[in-house]
Amino acid sequence: MADRTGGTWSRLAFLSVRAIHPNNLFWVPQREDIEKIRDLYFPNTAVLVYRNNRIITKIMEDNFIPSSIIELETKEKNGVYISPEIITVNGSLSVLTDTNGRGWELKAGNSVEYVFEKYKSEVVEYQNILIGYVKDGVLNPSQKFDQLKGNYNLTIEESGRYYFYIINASSDTIALKEGELRLTKHN
Repeated sequence: MADRTGGTWSRLAFLSVRAIHPNNLFWVPQREDIEKIRDLYFPNTAVLVYRNNRIITKIMEDNFIPSSIIELETKEKNGVYISPEIITVNGSLSVLTDTNGRGWELKAGNSVEYVFEKYKSEVVEYQNILIGYVKDGVLNPSQKFDQLKGNYNLTIEESGRYYFYIINASSDTIALKEGELRLTKHN
């Protein structure tokens, strides 16, 4: 792709939602600059994937713009929602949905536990993932997990429709085994 100054832009830079400055220095733009960059250098491209996403309309995770967003429908088995095996690349966001592709209607006082396990990497020692929730279109800040196994726990403070997400925050691809999402509803 050629920019308006006649220079060439890297496809890799576009795919990772990074821009290359004309003097070839890498920089990561702030969220408010992304739209300007898109309009100037990629006028026919939807760089802001999350703006077109049916689940996520606003991101509260500092300095994060996902390289991709995928929805993963869970399967319900005896009141537990099983997430599929997931293979993710750096910066990708995986959103867990219920068995019908919707979120879960939860009330204040309900609790959520997501139990996960990663396949061990042969490349990197720490495989960081971020896990959090989306409520009313807002992707809320996450918790970081670098161990192979772990539990994400959340007590619902405000009633609404919730989705749960996983972000690959590692430099390497991460593969997760089937996970279990348990909801405990309190009246």
